Amino acid sequence: MRAVWPVLLAACAPETAPSATAPTSITDNAGYLAACEEALGPWPVMSCEDAVEVPITVTDADGTRVVRSLADLEGGIRCDRASIGGCAPGTRIGATVNERGATFAFGCRNYDDDLAFDQINVIATLPGDGATCFFDTHAGEQRFLGTTVLPRPGSAEDTDRFGDPFWRPFEELQGSPCLQCHDNDAILRNPWVEQTGVLPTGDPDGPYWLVAHEELMEGDALWQPPRMLTDPDAAPCLACHRLGERRSCTLALEAVGRVPRGLTTRWYQTTWPEDHWMPTFDLGEVYASEDDWDADYGAAADAIERCCVDDPPPGCFADP
Repeated sequence: MRAVWPVLLAACAPETAPSATAPTSITDNAGYLAACEEALGPWPVMSCEDAVEVPITVTDADGTRVVRSLADLEGGIRCDRASIGGCAPGTRIGATVNERGATFAFGCRNYDDDLAFDQINVIATLPGDGATCFFDTHAGEQRFLGTTVLPRPGSAEDTDRFGDPFWRPFEELQGSPCLQCHDNDAILRNPWVEQTGVLPTGDPDGPYWLVAHEELMEGDALWQPPRMLTDPDAAPCLACHRLGERRSCTLALEAVGRVPRGLTTRWYQTTWPEDHWMPTFDLGEVYASEDDWDADYGAAADAIERCCVDDPPPGCFADP
């Protein structure tokens, strides 16, 4: 069944959204993929070998150097632009578009120094309609070769090189926190992933709904629709994209420089402009000073800092 979040669809949804009816009962990956393909079109060929490696650098008093392995990060050294999961040297990001125009973005994550990947994720989303599906593997429990072609979920090829299931079974996906991070849009953007230049721009204020959302919600409360930030003082930021009460709130605090040395800001540079990365990743080329930036976004940053807390005051968020 198609489940939508009215607050997400109000601004940019088409007058008549394309219909997509999932099977009445989804209990495994084959059924979930069937529902996803009905809404998004066919599963395309995707290979980690064809994806783009995410550049990992470290900047300190001696300058900037490229990080090739975790051995280069010993002693608590942090990379300039970290992902939510850490620096992850050797990680690759790819994206392909199927015949219906749906984008399948995929990440092949590496958490150690061998040539295999530790975790693989796929986010499939259809521009204009907003239909979205998530697929992922266990983190660090299985090994995937660097030439991995991502198999169709629920198929006979859905096995890793040890013969175990490649993708998390649907009953495990129901307990996965995908919507914890991707609360405001299918594609999560930060300075780490933007370095690759492979993810589509999309419409971060357009429709966004999850295929088989009701079935996913049977597994874990984290699949419940998130609330969206509506504080009027945050309007300059909300003019570009939504902000949800979950991970996008956390990232927004870093993006406006209110949480220095967070997950994504440059670790060794905690002053203007490197400690800010919104509304662009090259603020030093747009604003002459932090005061100039504050004139445009200071009040919005105050609202984000006020609202993106464990117990926000009334008026910050609207129910879905």
